Amino acid sequence: MYITGFTDIGLKYEVNQDCYRAGRINDSLFWMILCDGMGGLSYGERASRSVCDSVCEIMRDGLSGIGSTSELTDFVSYSLKEANRKLLSEEKNVFGDVMMGTTAVVTVVRNRDAVIGHCGDSRAYHYSKKVLTQVTRDHSVVQDLLDSGKITLQQALSHPNRNIITNALGVDDHLRVDIDTVRLRKGDMILMCSDGLSNILMPEKICDILSGSEFFASAETLVKAALEDGAYDNTTAVVFKI
Repeated sequence: MYITGFTDIGLKYEVNQDCYRAGRINDSLFWMILCDGMGGLSYGERASRSVCDSVCEIMRDGLSGIGSTSELTDFVSYSLKEANRKLLSEEKNVFGDVMMGTTAVVTVVRNRDAVIGHCGDSRAYHYSKKVLTQVTRDHSVVQDLLDSGKITLQQALSHPNRNIITNALGVDDHLRVDIDTVRLRKGDMILMCSDGLSNILMPEKICDILSGSEFFASAETLVKAALEDGAYDNTTAVVFKI
C-alpha cells in the first residue's frame, strides 16, 4: 500500500488554503485527509490546517483499536465531528468569532476496505481497471441543482455558483458527514482532491494520468496538468494505491 500527495497555490491566490495529511498505522491500516479552507486573510489556511491536525491526532490515538467495519465508519464520522468541535472552539476563543471553515475528505483503508467520509465539495474517486468512479457527492449548490434536474452537467461546469458549498466544518455545531465504503482490488487507487483540480480536469483526463503515470509522480502530475489547463484555485491531490 502506497500514498503520494502534492499541492500547489494555483494561478490566482497568494495563500494556499488547501492542506493534507496521511499516515500508516501498520501494514494493513492507512489514513488520509484533505481539506480546502475558506475565509478571508489567512483564516481558511488556519481552518484547513486545524482540521488536518485534529484528524491526524485522532487517527494516531484511536484508529488501531477499532474493530468492525461499522465501528470504523463511526470512527471516521467522529473524527470529522470532533475536528469541527475543536475548530469552532478556536474560532470563538482564539480568533474572536471570526468565520472560517473548510471542506474535508477522509479515507481510512484497512486491508481492502476503504471508508470515506466527507463534508463539502472536496472529492474522492475510485480508480479500478482503467475506470474512474466518483465516490463522494458534492455538498454544493450546483450539485443540488443537478440532482433536481434544474441544470445539466454541461451547465454545471460553468455555473456562476459552482464554488458555493452547502456543508463545511467550522460553520455549525451539527455537522453533516456523508460516509461511503469501497471494496478495493489489487492495483486499485483512491484519489482525493480539492475542487481546484476537479473543476478543471475532466474524469477522462484524470483516468489517463492515473493509468499512465509512475505512481509516486501521479499526484504531482495531476496537479500540474490542472495548472496547465488554467487552475486558478489552490489545487491538491492525494493518491492511495493498494
